[in-house]
Amino acid sequence: MKKIALCFLTAVTCLGVYAQLHVQGNHFVFANNVELFVQNEVNLKDEQSTLYLRNGAQLLQDDNVGNRGMGELSIQQTGTVNQFAYNYWCSPIGASSMAATNEPFRVDLIHESTGLISSNNVPFTTALDGTPSPGLTISSRWLYTFTTSNQYNDWIYVGSSLPIAPGLGFTMKGFGENAPIEQVYDFRGKPNNGDVQNDVLAGNFTLIGNPYPSALDAALFVNDPANLNTISGELYFWEQEEGADSHFIADYVGGYGILTYGPAPDYLENFVNAPFFTYDGSGNVVTGSPPIPPTPVGFGIKIARRYQPIGQGFLVRGSNNGIVTVKNEHRAFVQEGADSFFFRSTEVETPEENSPFYQVPEDYKRFRINIDFNDLYTRQLLHNFHHTATDGFDRGLEGHRPGGPASDAYWTLDDNKFVIQAHDYRESLRIPIEVNAENNQPLRFRIVDIQNFEDRQPIYLFDSKYDVYVNLKKQDYNINIAAGTYSNRFEITFNRGTLSNDEFITSNFRVVQDNSNANLLLMNPTLLDLEHFSLIDISGKQVITKSQLGAQSEYNFDTAKLSDGVYIASIKSTSGNSLSKKVIIKN
Repeated sequence: MKKIALCFLTAVTCLGVYAQLHVQGNHFVFANNVELFVQNEVNLKDEQSTLYLRNGAQLLQDDNVGNRGMGELSIQQTGTVNQFAYNYWCSPIGASSMAATNEPFRVDLIHESTGLISSNNVPFTTALDGTPSPGLTISSRWLYTFTTSNQYNDWIYVGSSLPIAPGLGFTMKGFGENAPIEQVYDFRGKPNNGDVQNDVLAGNFTLIGNPYPSALDAALFVNDPANLNTISGELYFWEQEEGADSHFIADYVGGYGILTYGPAPDYLENFVNAPFFTYDGSGNVVTGSPPIPPTPVGFGIKIARRYQPIGQGFLVRGSNNGIVTVKNEHRAFVQEGADSFFFRSTEVETPEENSPFYQVPEDYKRFRINIDFNDLYTRQLLHNFHHTATDGFDRGLEGHRPGGPASDAYWTLDDNKFVIQAHDYRESLRIPIEVNAENNQPLRFRIVDIQNFEDRQPIYLFDSKYDVYVNLKKQDYNINIAAGTYSNRFEITFNRGTLSNDEFITSNFRVVQDNSNANLLLMNPTLLDLEHFSLIDISGKQVITKSQLGAQSEYNFDTAKLSDGVYIASIKSTSGNSLSKKVIIKN
Protein backbone atom coordinates (compact mmCIF):
# COMPACT_ATOMS: atom_id res chain seq x y z
CA MET A 1 0.00 0.00 0.00
CA LYS A 2 2.92 2.36 0.57
CA LYS A 3 3.97 1.93 -3.06
CA ILE A 4 0.46 2.88 -4.14
CA ALA A 5 0.72 6.07 -2.14
CA LEU A 6 4.05 6.93 -3.75
CA CYS A 7 2.66 6.21 -7.24
CA PHE A 8 -0.28 8.45 -6.42
CA LEU A 9 2.21 11.20 -5.58
CA THR A 10 3.70 10.92 -9.06
CA ALA A 11 0.32 11.89 -10.49
CA VAL A 12 0.21 14.81 -8.07
CA THR A 13 3.62 16.02 -9.22
CA CYS A 14 2.73 15.93 -12.90
CA LEU A 15 -0.88 16.98 -12.96
CA GLY A 16 -1.90 18.47 -9.63
CA VAL A 17 -4.98 17.36 -7.68
CA TYR A 18 -8.23 19.13 -8.50
CA ALA A 19 -10.45 17.43 -5.97
CA GLN A 20 -10.17 16.54 -2.30
CA LEU A 21 -7.15 14.58 -1.07
CA HIS A 22 -8.36 11.61 0.98
CA VAL A 23 -6.07 9.32 3.01
CA GLN A 24 -7.44 6.63 5.33
CA GLY A 25 -6.26 3.73 7.45
CA ASN A 26 -2.50 3.40 7.87
CA HIS A 27 -1.79 4.73 4.38
CA PHE A 28 0.24 7.84 3.66
CA VAL A 29 1.16 10.27 0.93
CA PHE A 30 4.84 11.29 0.73
CA ALA A 31 5.55 14.55 -1.13
CA ASN A 32 9.22 15.19 -1.84
CA ASN A 33 10.42 18.58 -3.13
CA VAL A 34 7.16 19.34 -4.98
CA GLU A 35 4.12 21.58 -4.86
CA LEU A 36 1.11 19.55 -3.78
CA PHE A 37 -2.00 21.45 -4.90
CA VAL A 38 -5.46 20.46 -3.68
CA GLN A 39 -8.53 22.22 -5.03
CA ASN A 40 -10.85 21.19 -2.21
CA GLU A 41 -10.39 19.71 1.24
CA VAL A 42 -7.72 17.43 2.69
CA ASN A 43 -9.18 14.54 4.69
CA LEU A 44 -6.63 12.58 6.72
CA LYS A 45 -9.35 10.37 8.04
CA ASP A 46 -7.86 7.98 10.59
CA GLU A 47 -5.25 8.41 13.32
CA GLN A 48 -2.56 6.65 11.25
CA SER A 49 -3.42 8.45 8.00
CA THR A 50 -0.49 10.77 7.23
CA LEU A 51 0.64 13.32 4.67
CA TYR A 52 4.42 13.92 4.71
CA LEU A 53 5.90 17.07 3.19
CA ARG A 54 9.68 16.79 2.89
CA ASN A 55 12.63 18.58 1.31
CA GLY A 56 10.80 21.77 0.46
CA ALA A 57 7.46 20.19 -0.49
CA GLN A 58 4.50 22.46 0.25
CA LEU A 59 0.73 22.05 0.36
CA LEU A 60 -1.42 24.69 -1.37
CA GLN A 61 -5.22 24.75 -1.47
CA ASP A 62 -7.69 26.80 -3.46
CA ASP A 63 -11.16 26.57 -1.97
CA ASN A 64 -11.88 28.25 1.35
CA VAL A 65 -12.91 25.01 3.06
CA GLY A 66 -11.88 23.35 6.28
CA ASN A 67 -9.71 20.28 6.35
CA ARG A 68 -10.73 17.32 8.49
CA GLY A 69 -9.53 14.04 9.94
CA MET A 70 -7.84 12.43 12.91
CA GLY A 71 -4.63 11.87 10.94
CA GLU A 72 -1.65 14.20 10.62
CA LEU A 73 0.20 16.41 8.22
CA SER A 74 3.91 16.22 9.04
CA ILE A 75 6.03 19.21 8.01
CA GLN A 76 9.42 20.37 9.28
CA GLN A 77 10.99 23.74 10.01
CA THR A 78 14.34 24.70 11.52
CA GLY A 79 14.91 27.05 14.45
CA THR A 80 17.75 29.54 13.97
CA VAL A 81 18.68 30.96 17.40
CA ASN A 82 20.54 29.79 20.49
CA GLN A 83 19.15 28.79 23.88
CA PHE A 84 19.03 32.41 25.14
CA ALA A 85 17.20 33.93 22.16
CA TYR A 86 13.68 33.80 20.73
CA ASN A 87 12.34 32.78 17.37
CA TYR A 88 8.84 34.02 16.60
CA TRP A 89 6.74 31.13 15.27
CA CYS A 90 3.33 30.54 13.73
CA SER A 91 2.11 26.96 13.37
CA PRO A 92 0.98 25.57 9.97
CA ILE A 93 -1.20 22.99 11.73
CA GLY A 94 -3.72 22.63 14.53
CA ALA A 95 -5.05 19.74 16.55
CA SER A 96 -6.53 16.87 14.54
CA SER A 97 -10.34 16.57 14.51
CA MET A 98 -13.20 15.48 12.27
CA ALA A 99 -14.60 19.02 12.24
CA ALA A 100 -14.08 20.87 8.93
CA THR A 101 -12.47 23.89 10.63
CA ASN A 102 -9.03 25.13 11.59
CA GLU A 103 -8.27 24.00 15.12
CA PRO A 104 -6.15 25.69 17.82
CA PHE A 105 -2.50 24.69 18.00
CA ARG A 106 -0.62 23.47 21.07
CA VAL A 107 3.17 23.47 21.31
CA ASP A 108 3.07 19.81 22.36
CA LEU A 109 2.00 19.01 18.78
CA ILE A 110 5.66 19.55 17.83
CA HIS A 111 7.59 16.29 17.43
CA GLU A 112 11.26 15.36 17.20
CA SER A 113 12.20 13.88 13.83
CA THR A 114 14.05 10.56 14.21
CA GLY A 115 14.09 9.51 10.55
CA LEU A 116 12.64 10.37 7.17
CA ILE A 117 9.07 9.88 8.39
CA SER A 118 9.50 8.70 11.98
CA SER A 119 9.26 10.97 15.03
CA ASN A 120 8.89 11.04 18.79
CA ASN A 121 6.65 13.09 21.03
CA VAL A 122 8.67 15.92 22.62
CA PRO A 123 8.88 16.14 26.43
CA PHE A 124 8.94 19.54 28.12
CA THR A 125 10.84 20.91 31.07
CA THR A 126 10.31 23.89 33.34
CA ALA A 127 14.09 24.38 33.52
CA LEU A 128 15.64 27.40 31.82
CA ASP A 129 17.11 25.31 29.01
CA GLY A 130 15.86 22.42 26.97
CA THR A 131 18.09 19.94 25.14
CA PRO A 132 18.51 19.52 21.38
CA SER A 133 18.26 16.38 19.30
CA PRO A 134 18.79 13.54 19.83
CA GLY A 135 16.49 13.47 22.80
CA LEU A 136 14.84 16.82 22.09
CA THR A 137 13.35 18.50 25.16
CA ILE A 138 11.74 21.95 24.97
CA SER A 139 11.73 24.40 27.87
CA SER A 140 8.13 25.49 28.45
CA ARG A 141 9.23 28.65 30.28
CA TRP A 142 9.57 30.70 27.07
CA LEU A 143 6.31 29.85 25.29
CA TYR A 144 4.19 33.02 24.95
CA THR A 145 1.72 34.70 22.62
CA PHE A 146 1.01 38.42 22.24
CA THR A 147 -2.23 40.02 21.13
CA THR A 148 -3.73 43.53 20.89
CA SER A 149 -1.30 45.35 23.16
CA ASN A 150 1.77 47.60 23.16
CA GLN A 151 2.95 46.75 26.68
CA TYR A 152 5.71 44.22 27.31
CA ASN A 153 3.96 42.88 30.40
CA ASP A 154 1.01 41.76 28.25
CA TRP A 155 2.80 38.72 26.83
CA ILE A 156 0.50 35.73 27.49
CA TYR A 157 2.03 32.50 28.79
CA VAL A 158 0.74 29.36 27.03
CA GLY A 159 3.25 26.68 28.01
CA SER A 160 3.17 23.37 26.19
CA SER A 161 -0.53 22.52 26.32
CA LEU A 162 -2.68 25.68 26.30
CA PRO A 163 -4.48 26.37 22.99
CA ILE A 164 -3.11 28.96 20.56
CA ALA A 165 -5.68 30.29 18.08
CA PRO A 166 -5.07 29.46 14.40
CA GLY A 167 -2.75 32.03 12.88
CA LEU A 168 -1.65 33.47 16.24
CA GLY A 169 2.12 33.46 16.73
CA PHE A 170 4.14 32.25 19.69
CA THR A 171 7.69 32.54 21.01
CA MET A 172 10.16 29.73 21.62
CA LYS A 173 13.85 29.75 22.48
CA GLY A 174 16.44 27.69 20.63
CA PHE A 175 19.53 25.66 21.48
CA GLY A 176 23.29 26.11 21.64
CA GLU A 177 25.35 28.41 23.87
CA ASN A 178 28.02 30.05 21.74
CA ALA A 179 26.35 29.49 18.38
CA PRO A 180 22.80 28.44 17.45
CA ILE A 181 22.12 24.76 16.90
CA GLU A 182 19.78 24.54 13.89
CA GLN A 183 17.09 22.41 15.48
CA VAL A 184 14.56 20.70 13.20
CA TYR A 185 10.99 20.71 14.55
CA ASP A 186 8.32 18.38 13.13
CA PHE A 187 4.86 20.00 13.24
CA ARG A 188 2.17 17.27 13.22
CA GLY A 189 -1.57 17.90 13.03
CA LYS A 190 -4.39 18.99 10.76
CA PRO A 191 -3.21 21.48 8.09
CA ASN A 192 -4.68 24.98 8.25
CA ASN A 193 -6.60 26.20 5.21
CA GLY A 194 -8.79 29.10 4.12
CA ASP A 195 -9.29 32.39 5.91
CA VAL A 196 -7.41 32.71 9.19
CA GLN A 197 -8.38 35.71 11.31
CA ASN A 198 -7.18 37.40 14.50
CA ASP A 199 -8.12 40.58 16.37
CA VAL A 200 -6.17 43.84 16.12
CA LEU A 201 -6.59 47.15 17.95
CA ALA A 202 -5.60 50.61 16.75
CA GLY A 203 -2.02 51.43 17.72
CA ASN A 204 -1.44 48.00 19.29
CA PHE A 205 0.50 44.95 18.19
CA THR A 206 -0.56 41.34 17.59
CA LEU A 207 1.86 38.45 17.04
CA ILE A 208 0.64 36.46 14.03
CA GLY A 209 2.50 34.85 11.13
CA ASN A 210 2.27 32.43 8.23
CA PRO A 211 -0.44 29.91 9.23
CA TYR A 212 -0.09 27.58 6.22
CA PRO A 213 2.09 24.62 5.15
CA SER A 214 3.27 26.76 2.22
CA ALA A 215 4.99 30.12 1.77
CA LEU A 216 3.02 33.33 2.39
CA ASP A 217 3.23 36.30 0.01
CA ALA A 218 3.69 39.29 2.34
CA ALA A 219 3.02 41.80 -0.46
CA LEU A 220 -0.41 40.32 -1.20
CA PHE A 221 -1.17 39.96 2.50
CA VAL A 222 -0.51 43.58 3.53
CA ASN A 223 -2.26 44.94 0.39
CA ASP A 224 -5.35 42.75 0.60
CA PRO A 225 -8.49 44.95 0.72
CA ALA A 226 -9.58 43.10 3.85
CA ASN A 227 -6.49 44.40 5.68
CA LEU A 228 -6.14 47.93 4.28
CA ASN A 229 -8.14 49.54 7.07
CA THR A 230 -7.20 47.25 9.95
CA ILE A 231 -3.39 46.96 9.92
CA SER A 232 -0.84 49.69 9.17
CA GLY A 233 0.98 47.53 6.63
CA GLU A 234 4.22 46.90 8.53
CA LEU A 235 5.52 43.48 9.60
CA TYR A 236 7.92 43.48 12.57
CA PHE A 237 10.56 40.74 13.00
CA TRP A 238 12.33 40.21 16.31
CA GLU A 239 16.10 39.70 16.27
CA GLN A 240 18.42 39.11 19.21
CA GLU A 241 22.17 39.56 19.22
CA GLU A 242 23.77 36.29 18.11
CA GLY A 243 26.10 36.20 21.10
CA ALA A 244 23.20 36.27 23.61
CA ASP A 245 24.29 34.45 26.76
CA SER A 246 21.69 35.21 29.41
CA HIS A 247 18.01 34.54 30.12
CA PHE A 248 17.62 37.73 32.18
CA ILE A 249 15.51 40.32 30.38
CA ALA A 250 17.90 43.01 31.56
CA ASP A 251 20.63 41.33 29.49
CA TYR A 252 18.59 41.07 26.28
CA VAL A 253 20.13 42.86 23.31
CA GLY A 254 17.80 43.01 20.32
CA GLY A 255 15.26 44.91 18.27
CA TYR A 256 12.73 44.73 15.45
CA GLY A 257 13.40 44.73 11.73
CA ILE A 258 10.56 46.26 9.70
CA LEU A 259 9.18 45.05 6.36
CA THR A 260 6.41 46.60 4.30
CA TYR A 261 5.25 46.59 0.68
CA GLY A 262 3.87 49.37 -1.47
CA PRO A 263 0.66 48.88 -3.46
CA ALA A 264 0.23 47.00 -6.73
CA PRO A 265 1.59 46.72 -9.31
CA ASP A 266 5.10 47.58 -8.04
CA TYR A 267 4.83 46.13 -4.53
CA LEU A 268 7.89 48.18 -3.58
CA GLU A 269 9.81 46.31 -0.88
CA ASN A 270 10.96 48.27 2.16
CA PHE A 271 13.06 46.61 4.86
CA VAL A 272 15.06 48.25 7.64
CA ASN A 273 17.32 46.19 9.89
CA ALA A 274 16.79 46.04 13.62
CA PRO A 275 18.97 48.30 15.76
CA PHE A 276 20.02 46.42 18.88
CA PHE A 277 18.70 47.92 22.10
CA THR A 278 19.13 46.68 25.66
CA TYR A 279 16.23 45.97 28.01
CA ASP A 280 15.63 46.24 31.74
CA GLY A 281 14.09 43.67 34.05
CA SER A 282 10.55 44.81 33.17
CA GLY A 283 11.11 44.49 29.43
CA ASN A 284 11.43 48.21 28.76
CA VAL A 285 14.17 49.65 26.58
CA VAL A 286 17.01 50.85 28.77
CA THR A 287 17.24 54.63 29.09
CA GLY A 288 20.70 54.58 30.62
CA SER A 289 23.92 53.68 28.88
CA PRO A 290 23.70 52.97 25.14
CA PRO A 291 23.16 49.38 23.96
CA ILE A 292 26.08 47.42 22.62
CA PRO A 293 25.65 45.43 19.39
CA PRO A 294 27.80 42.42 18.42
CA THR A 295 30.16 44.71 16.46
CA PRO A 296 30.80 48.46 16.86
CA VAL A 297 28.59 50.75 14.80
CA GLY A 298 26.19 48.03 13.76
CA PHE A 299 22.66 46.79 13.70
CA GLY A 300 20.83 43.56 13.00
CA ILE A 301 22.22 41.28 10.31
CA LYS A 302 18.99 39.45 9.52
CA ILE A 303 16.64 40.39 6.71
CA ALA A 304 13.09 39.46 5.73
CA ARG A 305 11.87 39.04 2.18
CA ARG A 306 8.55 38.88 0.37
CA TYR A 307 7.71 35.20 0.82
CA GLN A 308 7.38 34.24 4.46
CA PRO A 309 8.38 30.62 5.00
CA ILE A 310 6.47 27.93 6.83
CA GLY A 311 6.37 28.63 10.57
CA GLN A 312 7.47 32.29 10.43
CA GLY A 313 5.94 34.59 13.05
CA PHE A 314 5.85 38.40 13.01
CA LEU A 315 4.05 41.33 14.66
CA VAL A 316 1.44 43.47 12.90
CA ARG A 317 0.29 46.90 14.08
CA GLY A 318 -3.41 47.73 14.14
CA SER A 319 -4.48 50.92 12.37
CA ASN A 320 -8.12 50.50 13.49
CA ASN A 321 -9.98 48.08 15.71
CA GLY A 322 -10.90 45.06 13.64
CA ILE A 323 -9.70 41.78 12.13
CA VAL A 324 -6.50 40.88 10.30
CA THR A 325 -7.10 38.16 7.69
CA VAL A 326 -4.72 35.73 6.02
CA LYS A 327 -6.15 33.97 2.94
CA ASN A 328 -5.41 31.18 0.51
CA GLU A 329 -4.90 33.88 -2.14
CA HIS A 330 -1.78 34.93 -0.20
CA ARG A 331 -0.20 31.47 -0.42
CA ALA A 332 2.60 30.68 -2.86
CA PHE A 333 4.87 27.78 -3.69
CA VAL A 334 8.23 29.41 -2.98
CA GLN A 335 10.84 27.20 -1.39
CA GLU A 336 13.32 28.60 1.09
CA GLY A 337 16.18 30.46 -0.57
CA ALA A 338 16.97 34.02 -1.65
CA ASP A 339 13.34 35.18 -1.58
CA SER A 340 12.02 33.11 1.33
CA PHE A 341 13.93 32.19 4.44
CA PHE A 342 13.12 31.79 8.11
CA PHE A 343 14.19 35.18 9.50
CA ARG A 344 17.94 34.63 9.50
CA SER A 345 21.27 36.19 8.55
CA THR A 346 22.22 37.61 5.18
CA GLU A 347 24.43 34.60 4.46
CA VAL A 348 21.64 33.56 2.12
CA GLU A 349 22.50 35.12 -1.24
CA THR A 350 20.11 37.69 -2.64
CA PRO A 351 19.16 37.85 -6.31
CA GLU A 352 20.43 41.42 -6.83
CA GLU A 353 24.11 40.62 -7.41
CA ASN A 354 24.58 39.77 -3.73
CA SER A 355 23.41 43.23 -2.64
CA PRO A 356 21.48 43.33 0.65
CA PHE A 357 19.31 46.11 -0.79
CA TYR A 358 16.21 45.62 -2.89
CA GLN A 359 16.57 47.28 -6.31
CA VAL A 360 13.71 49.75 -6.84
CA PRO A 361 11.97 50.42 -10.19
CA GLU A 362 13.23 53.31 -12.29
CA ASP A 363 10.38 55.66 -11.35
CA TYR A 364 11.33 55.45 -7.66
CA LYS A 365 14.24 57.09 -5.86
CA ARG A 366 15.58 55.99 -2.51
CA PHE A 367 18.37 56.33 0.02
CA ARG A 368 19.14 55.23 3.57
CA ILE A 369 20.66 57.36 6.33
CA ASN A 370 22.72 55.53 8.95
CA ILE A 371 23.01 57.48 12.20
CA ASP A 372 25.73 56.17 14.52
CA PHE A 373 25.39 56.90 18.22
CA ASN A 374 28.65 57.09 20.16
CA ASP A 375 30.20 54.45 17.82
CA LEU A 376 28.04 51.85 19.58
CA TYR A 377 24.91 51.32 17.54
CA THR A 378 23.19 52.51 14.40
CA ARG A 379 19.67 53.66 13.62
CA GLN A 380 18.92 53.29 9.92
CA LEU A 381 16.30 55.49 8.26
CA LEU A 382 14.94 54.68 4.79
CA HIS A 383 13.39 57.27 2.48
CA ASN A 384 11.35 56.56 -0.69
CA PHE A 385 10.42 59.05 -3.41
CA HIS A 386 7.59 58.45 -5.89
CA HIS A 387 5.03 60.57 -7.68
CA THR A 388 2.21 58.74 -5.85
CA ALA A 389 3.58 59.63 -2.38
CA THR A 390 1.91 62.39 -0.39
CA ASP A 391 2.90 64.60 2.54
CA GLY A 392 0.60 62.46 4.71
CA PHE A 393 0.94 58.80 5.70
CA ASP A 394 1.50 56.56 2.68
CA ARG A 395 0.63 53.01 3.64
CA GLY A 396 3.15 50.51 2.32
CA LEU A 397 5.78 53.16 1.60
CA GLU A 398 6.26 54.22 5.23
CA GLY A 399 6.96 52.41 8.49
CA HIS A 400 6.41 53.41 12.11
CA ARG A 401 9.30 53.24 14.57
CA PRO A 402 8.71 50.21 16.83
CA GLY A 403 10.05 51.81 19.99
CA GLY A 404 13.66 52.64 20.67
CA PRO A 405 16.21 53.79 23.23
CA ALA A 406 16.46 57.22 24.79
CA SER A 407 19.13 58.19 22.24
CA ASP A 408 17.56 57.70 18.83
CA ALA A 409 16.71 59.32 15.48
CA TYR A 410 13.62 59.16 13.28
CA TRP A 411 11.50 60.87 10.66
CA THR A 412 8.37 62.58 12.00
CA LEU A 413 4.82 63.05 10.73
CA ASP A 414 1.84 64.33 12.75
CA ASP A 415 3.72 63.72 16.02
CA ASN A 416 4.38 60.10 15.02
CA LYS A 417 7.87 58.63 14.64
CA PHE A 418 8.92 56.71 11.52
CA VAL A 419 11.95 54.79 10.31
CA ILE A 420 10.62 54.58 6.72
CA GLN A 421 9.15 57.66 5.05
CA ALA A 422 8.06 58.70 1.53
CA HIS A 423 7.58 61.91 -0.47
CA ASP A 424 6.94 63.02 -4.00
CA TYR A 425 10.45 64.09 -5.00
CA ARG A 426 11.22 67.76 -5.58
CA GLU A 427 14.45 69.66 -5.08
CA SER A 428 12.82 72.16 -2.72
CA LEU A 429 12.01 69.47 -0.12
CA ARG A 430 13.36 69.90 3.39
CA ILE A 431 12.92 66.70 5.40
CA PRO A 432 13.52 66.93 9.16
CA ILE A 433 15.36 64.24 11.09
CA GLU A 434 14.57 64.43 14.78
CA VAL A 435 17.39 63.37 17.08
CA ASN A 436 17.13 62.64 20.78
CA ALA A 437 20.33 62.33 22.79
CA GLU A 438 20.09 61.21 26.39
CA ASN A 439 23.78 61.95 27.00
CA ASN A 440 26.51 64.11 25.51
CA GLN A 441 27.91 61.92 22.73
CA PRO A 442 29.43 61.79 19.23
CA LEU A 443 26.98 61.46 16.35
CA ARG A 444 27.68 60.46 12.76
CA PHE A 445 25.42 60.66 9.69
CA ARG A 446 26.20 58.36 6.74
CA ILE A 447 24.31 57.64 3.51
CA VAL A 448 23.95 54.25 1.74
CA ASP A 449 21.74 52.58 -0.88
CA ILE A 450 21.39 55.63 -3.14
CA GLN A 451 19.19 54.61 -6.08
CA ASN A 452 18.07 56.51 -9.19
CA PHE A 453 19.57 59.87 -8.18
CA GLU A 454 21.65 61.60 -10.82
CA ASP A 455 25.36 61.58 -10.04
CA ARG A 456 25.45 65.38 -9.96
CA GLN A 457 22.47 65.67 -7.59
CA PRO A 458 23.76 66.32 -4.04
CA ILE A 459 21.97 65.03 -0.95
CA TYR A 460 22.67 67.48 1.85
CA LEU A 461 22.39 67.20 5.58
CA PHE A 462 21.69 70.71 6.88
CA ASP A 463 22.76 71.51 10.45
CA SER A 464 20.95 74.72 11.41
CA LYS A 465 23.07 75.28 14.52
CA TYR A 466 26.16 75.87 12.42
CA ASP A 467 24.32 76.85 9.23
CA VAL A 468 26.24 74.24 7.25
CA TYR A 469 25.29 71.94 4.39
CA VAL A 470 27.16 68.62 4.10
CA ASN A 471 26.82 66.62 0.89
CA LEU A 472 26.47 63.11 2.30
CA LYS A 473 27.21 61.60 -1.11
CA LYS A 474 30.78 62.88 -0.69
CA GLN A 475 31.41 62.70 3.06
CA ASP A 476 30.00 61.69 6.42
CA TYR A 477 28.98 64.30 8.96
CA ASN A 478 30.49 63.94 12.45
CA ILE A 479 29.36 66.09 15.34
CA ASN A 480 29.49 66.06 19.13
CA ILE A 481 26.01 66.64 20.47
CA ALA A 482 24.81 67.69 23.91
CA ALA A 483 21.97 65.87 25.67
CA GLY A 484 18.56 66.97 24.46
CA THR A 485 15.90 66.62 21.77
CA TYR A 486 16.61 68.27 18.41
CA SER A 487 13.42 68.63 16.43
CA ASN A 488 14.43 71.37 14.01
CA ARG A 489 18.21 71.20 13.82
CA PHE A 490 18.84 68.53 11.15
CA GLU A 491 17.25 68.35 7.70
CA ILE A 492 17.78 66.46 4.46
CA THR A 493 17.59 68.73 1.43
CA PHE A 494 18.66 68.69 -2.20
CA ASN A 495 19.26 72.38 -2.88
CA ARG A 496 21.31 74.68 -0.66
CA GLY A 497 20.73 77.77 -2.73
CA THR A 498 24.13 78.95 -3.96
CA LEU A 499 26.39 76.15 -5.15
CA SER A 500 30.14 76.66 -5.21
CA ASN A 501 32.52 75.66 -7.95
CA ASP A 502 35.21 74.33 -5.63
CA GLU A 503 35.36 70.69 -4.57
CA PHE A 504 35.16 70.92 -0.79
CA ILE A 505 35.78 67.26 -0.01
CA THR A 506 37.60 65.27 2.63
CA SER A 507 40.73 64.77 0.53
CA ASN A 508 41.34 68.56 0.46
CA PHE A 509 42.22 68.62 4.16
CA ARG A 510 44.20 66.83 6.82
CA VAL A 511 43.54 67.36 10.51
CA VAL A 512 46.38 66.02 12.65
CA GLN A 513 46.51 66.10 16.44
CA ASP A 514 50.07 66.10 17.80
CA ASN A 515 49.45 65.07 21.39
CA SER A 516 53.15 65.16 22.34
CA ASN A 517 53.26 68.89 21.53
CA ALA A 518 49.59 69.66 22.35
CA ASN A 519 49.06 71.03 18.85
CA LEU A 520 46.30 70.56 16.29
CA LEU A 521 47.43 71.01 12.67
CA LEU A 522 44.95 71.81 9.89
CA MET A 523 46.46 71.37 6.41
CA ASN A 524 44.79 73.06 3.42
CA PRO A 525 46.92 71.97 0.42
CA THR A 526 44.52 73.28 -2.26
CA LEU A 527 44.45 76.73 -0.62
CA LEU A 528 40.68 77.00 -0.32
CA ASP A 529 39.44 80.23 1.26
CA LEU A 530 38.29 79.27 4.76
CA GLU A 531 35.74 81.30 6.67
CA HIS A 532 35.52 79.45 9.96
CA PHE A 533 37.16 76.72 12.05
CA SER A 534 35.88 75.35 15.34
CA LEU A 535 36.74 72.49 17.66
CA ILE A 536 33.67 71.13 19.46
CA ASP A 537 33.69 69.03 22.63
CA ILE A 538 31.30 66.21 23.49
CA SER A 539 28.81 68.63 25.08
CA GLY A 540 28.56 70.57 21.83
CA LYS A 541 30.58 73.53 23.14
CA GLN A 542 33.02 75.26 20.79
CA VAL A 543 36.32 75.15 22.72
CA ILE A 544 38.39 76.61 19.86
CA THR A 545 36.97 78.97 17.28
CA LYS A 546 38.57 81.15 14.62
CA SER A 547 36.94 83.08 11.77
CA GLN A 548 38.22 84.47 8.46
CA LEU A 549 41.21 82.16 8.23
CA GLY A 550 41.92 82.99 4.59
CA ALA A 551 43.69 80.70 2.14
CA GLN A 552 46.80 79.46 3.96
CA SER A 553 48.34 76.03 3.41
CA GLU A 554 48.25 75.18 7.13
CA TYR A 555 46.97 76.41 10.50
CA ASN A 556 48.05 75.52 14.06
CA PHE A 557 45.88 75.51 17.20
CA ASP A 558 47.05 75.06 20.80
CA THR A 559 45.26 72.18 22.62
CA ALA A 560 47.32 72.15 25.86
CA LYS A 561 44.44 73.41 28.01
CA LEU A 562 41.86 70.96 26.69
CA SER A 563 40.68 67.87 28.54
CA ASP A 564 41.31 64.41 27.14
CA GLY A 565 38.48 63.21 24.96
CA VAL A 566 36.84 63.07 21.55
CA TYR A 567 36.35 66.36 19.69
CA ILE A 568 34.96 67.34 16.31
CA ALA A 569 36.90 69.70 14.04
CA SER A 570 34.44 71.69 11.89
CA ILE A 571 35.67 73.55 8.81
CA LYS A 572 33.62 75.96 6.67
CA SER A 573 34.68 77.67 3.44
CA THR A 574 33.70 81.16 2.33
CA SER A 575 31.51 79.53 -0.33
CA GLY A 576 29.42 77.92 2.40
CA ASN A 577 30.65 74.33 2.11
CA SER A 578 31.71 72.47 5.23
CA LEU A 579 33.10 69.24 6.59
CA SER A 580 33.88 67.72 9.96
CA LYS A 581 36.53 65.36 11.27
CA LYS A 582 36.95 63.50 14.55
CA VAL A 583 39.92 64.39 16.75
CA ILE A 584 41.15 62.50 19.83
CA ILE A 585 43.11 64.60 22.34
CA LYS A 586 45.30 63.07 25.04
CA ASN A 587 47.45 65.55 26.94
